[in-house]
Amino acid sequence: MTGRQWLIHALPAEVGSCFNLIGDNLVEPADGDPVITAYQMQKPAVDLYNCIFEQFRREIESSSLGWVDVIPLPGNDNIVFLRGANGEFDWVVRNQRAEAFTGNTLHPLLTRNELPSAMDEKIRWNAHIYYATDIWFEKLTHDAEARHYEQGGTVQCWPGYDILHQRELLAQGYIKPNPKTGKTLEGFFPHRLKNRTLMVSPLVTIKELFEYLDHSDWREIRNKRIQTVDGSIRSRDEIFSINEETSNDYPAAVSWLDAIAYCRHFEQRTGVPVRLMTTEEWFEVAPEPSVQDSYLGWPEKKLTEPGPHRRPDWSLTYGPDLKVTNSASGIPFLVERGFFEWLFEHEDHFARMACAATGKALGAEISRGLYPVHSTMAYKGVKVGFRLCYVLDEN
Repeated sequence: MTGRQWLIHALPAEVGSCFNLIGDNLVEPADGDPVITAYQMQKPAVDLYNCIFEQFRREIESSSLGWVDVIPLPGNDNIVFLRGANGEFDWVVRNQRAEAFTGNTLHPLLTRNELPSAMDEKIRWNAHIYYATDIWFEKLTHDAEARHYEQGGTVQCWPGYDILHQRELLAQGYIKPNPKTGKTLEGFFPHRLKNRTLMVSPLVTIKELFEYLDHSDWREIRNKRIQTVDGSIRSRDEIFSINEETSNDYPAAVSWLDAIAYCRHFEQRTGVPVRLMTTEEWFEVAPEPSVQDSYLGWPEKKLTEPGPHRRPDWSLTYGPDLKVTNSASGIPFLVERGFFEWLFEHEDHFARMACAATGKALGAEISRGLYPVHSTMAYKGVKVGFRLCYVLDEN
């Protein structure tokens, strides 16, 4: 292996940022500057990536391996043929997708009619991106992420690709449908955002959760669905054991699926399109973090040490003197290192959560942490609750 090959193998992330078809990085001849899918870089980092790209180009140009000829079909702009060095061939059809569109990425854990109607907006966006013939998804993603940082965004407030794609399409002239709205409900706190009023509930309590479970078939459905991705008894049954507390007024600890199912139940009962808060909304509403993220769990013990508020299976019980802090809008937040809240965003079968005490997720920035939607996360020695929100109808 040559020194150049050692360099390329030693820097897979950096080389990966050069490996795209947005520019001419993988085309011969390579006209124009390389397109690097890395962001928020200072000049030394830009120079480093350009140097790595130069070595990468020299390496691929030194061999005929991997190169293909792109051959257009005369009279038909919708298909091109690819020819390898040894006679291999393939073809590419314009706008053909690798997979069929699915409006519900949570299947089989949740069916479409079990989702809150507020999640329809995400499905509409995904459908638009999938079916639009004028969207180049790879370039859309690159432009969207570049825009985020150019407009002052940071890693800490990174909202996820779904939101970035939406912002980029809106900047290009796409008209966003108005969000679903609802009437004023008792027990919800109004919080004024830039162009709407968000109504936010306190954390859903154990009592409210058990009332829902006692009057619905979610308990049985939940167990069967979770078995499709995790057959362990712990994952199926722990929602009951981890909510055995001295008071049913404590916040319920649930999986993200439980929270979504509860949202749908609440919407069917009240007619109000409730959902979980987005990451962006949560940062707007939550109080400022009050502790350093030096360790997790309740204050007297680290995550790796059994404490008086941990059961043998490492799930937590609530300790005394729980700290509650009200936000600027009067919304109560449980401010403990070992307590998190589920958020709206999800990618396939993984979702986000946030800790009001630290302003972070479990071992990561909120925007970077993704956790199994079917898990209560009790095996990590934490509790994850949830609250409801909706956009107020102000007409």
